[in-house]
Amino acid sequence: MEKFIKSTPEISISPLVEFVFASERKKASIIRDQKNPSDFIVARYRTARSAFSKYFINDFDKDTLINVIERLQNNATGTEWAKNDRQNSVVALRHFLQFEFPFKNLKCTFVRPEHKSYAIEGVDVIVSPDLILQWEDNGKTQVGAIKFNIKKQSLTLQKGGLTATVIYDYLKQISSSYVIVNKDYCFCIDVMSERIFSPNRIEDNIIVAKEACLEIKRLWTLPS
Repeated sequence: MEKFIKSTPEISISPLVEFVFASERKKASIIRDQKNPSDFIVARYRTARSAFSKYFINDFDKDTLINVIERLQNNATGTEWAKNDRQNSVVALRHFLQFEFPFKNLKCTFVRPEHKSYAIEGVDVIVSPDLILQWEDNGKTQVGAIKFNIKKQSLTLQKGGLTATVIYDYLKQISSSYVIVNKDYCFCIDVMSERIFSPNRIEDNIIVAKEACLEIKRLWTLPS
């Protein structure tokens, strides 16, 4: 069977941020991985990510997380990969329990995003936030977004800020004209480091993202 190769430039937010700070060799590797996606990628931390979203939807109910931890700890079945993923998910859930979120008293609804991506300089950037926050303020609809970063390697301040800025820019591009996108409620939650990143240096970071996407579009046309 012929391997699928994406013909148009497309990149997820995490490798886009990695691309910005990568060496030339690493950039080429990122492009190869995005052009030639593996047929066998299995999402890690799927159970933990789902539990994080339910925690917010269930009005910040910590029992939502604790119950999942207990269920994962009591499950000894499956492959070594599955067992390892459960162990890592428990670690992530315990880190998540330590957060005190700045929007806990905000009366809002949490919804799943309808649009997962938007275009930057001809590149389809897959942001896929985990949740969209929506609330009313003085008769105006406001929105924000949450994206969980669940990796053992912590985000730097630069990477976290850039990630949050791209989330904010994405939300501005996909939102209706009557909706106010509140940058103070666009978050990248770096679970393992227990840090929350908000957009910073917004104009500069958007320029950085655009320049990276122009380079991605150029490299995409080169032989893999």
